[in-house]
Formats: sequence, structure tokens, C-alpha cells
Amino acid sequence: MGKTKGPYKAEFPVGSAVRIADRVCLEGFLRSWAYHNKLDPQQLGYADRIAEIEDVGFYHGADELYRLKGIAGIWHEQCLLSAEPKLQGQPVRVDPLAGSTNPNLPAFIAAPKGAPAYYGFPLLSNSEKEGFSFGVITEPNGNVPASWGDAFVVAPDGSRAGIVWQAQGEPEPVVCEPSPGRWGVYAFRFSHPVRSEQDLIENLHEVLPQLKAFYAAALREHPESTNGGL
Repeated sequence: MGKTKGPYKAEFPVGSAVRIADRVCLEGFLRSWAYHNKLDPQQLGYADRIAEIEDVGFYHGADELYRLKGIAGIWHEQCLLSAEPKLQGQPVRVDPLAGSTNPNLPAFIAAPKGAPAYYGFPLLSNSEKEGFSFGVITEPNGNVPASWGDAFVVAPDGSRAGIVWQAQGEPEPVVCEPSPGRWGVYAFRFSHPVRSEQDLIENLHEVLPQLKAFYAAALREHPESTNGGL
């Protein structure tokens, strides 16, 4: 309901590009939203798709409701992310040691039952700090600094959360709330350019205090999202 622009002002104007939230976020919204315009289970199949805003309306109380070009259903603001800084694709780095349940698919798509969040993506060597370690999803190495990327963090108890980072702008810090098996997804603006693994690790260590605060809150309020809930 107007996360940054206030009530009755569209967060995503008509014609702008958005990315539909990942499947874990959509499933959490499907379970928790008990009011108008509930998410249809078939909409889960559109997770992570990039689309263009076709129309926007406001429910009583200023909830923003969107239609997307070429994609069925009504979409709540909470299920969408701005895709403007992410229109340029990024290569991903996969874990060559992760086993897939389907030989034709990578492990992060065909993960074994019970695998942790972000299974199929590798941990970064020498990234541990204060008991927290980090994993990489998008490739950080390159001659030109990356404008955005995805990573994840592993808490001391082994539970995980996602990280979306960007080089410019001020992102909304909470991308996805904690849900069973993942203590959230959080967005940060990095202070330093990322051209290498070491650059990425230095930036991740810089935001560790905020991540620790998010983890502590998840332990208190959503223990099922951490291994503290076992």
C-alpha cells in the first residue's frame, strides 16, 4: 500500500517493468493474505517473470492492484518488485557438486526433497564472519562493475536468507518476509563496486550488522523460518 510513494499513488506506473516475486514469496502471500483479491494458485507459475504494468487500480484502503501484459490475474503490490535496474541479465554461478533430481535440470531447479533454500548455488570461500557465511547466485567476476546481483547468507544455525543488492538507488529493505525454511529476502545498496568475489565479500560483510538484526527478529517472531524453530 504505497511503500514509498504513499496511498493512492502507484508504486509501479503503467508501462514500467516489474519482476514477479519468487515462488517462496508468492506461496507465503497465498497462505497469509485473507482479504480481497486472493492470489490464485495458478499464479505461482509466474514466479520470477519480468512483465510490463498494463493497468493499476486501488482497492478501498489504497491497496494497489495491478494487471500485467500477457500474464493472467490480479497482482498485489507485495508480489511485485521493480525490474528497472535488472533488465540486463546476469549469469548465475552453480554449485558443480550439488546433485539434481533431474539430469536435464540444474540442481537449483530440481533440488532434492528437504534441501535448504538456495541449494544448487555455492558458498563463497573465506566469507565467514561472526558465524555467518555467504553464498553467491549471480556471477560477481567481471571487468565492468555489476549494477546488481543476488546472493544469500547462512546463519550460525544453518538457516538461510536471500540478498538482493544494487549499486544505485535506495531499495526497500524487506523484499520477502520470513517464511518456513527461509528467514526472508533483504535488499541493500552496496557502497563499493563489485568486480570480483573479494569485492562481493567485502560489501556483504559491510551489511552484516543489518542482516544480524533481521535474523534476530526472525528468531523471535518467525522461529519456523530458522533452525531455531525445529
